[in-house]
Amino acid sequence: MQTSWSGRPALGEGERARTRAEILNARAAGLRELGMVFVREGRKVDATEELLKALGIEKAEAEVMEKRVRELEEQERELKKKEKTKEKEEK
Repeated sequence: MQTSWSGRPALGEGERARTRAEILNARAAGLRELGMVFVREGRKVDATEELLKALGIEKAEAEVMEKRVRELEEQERELKKKEKTKEKEEK
């Protein structure tokens, strides 16, 4: 399973390489889900900060990661739009 984009990905049979946006989005979603687990278990406040501390990730770093995910997703959407437009023009 590919967990980062640095170095060669160790992919399973039939598995495709992931984009940076997919990797960062999966990490951000995992952090959000783990943070909400604390809330579902009876805590009234979001435990994201405690979770980030436990994982050794600074809040600012997590915010930068989330911002980067959004930027990469936007870039991917724009690329796909351009590709579709190009395909339509070729037809």
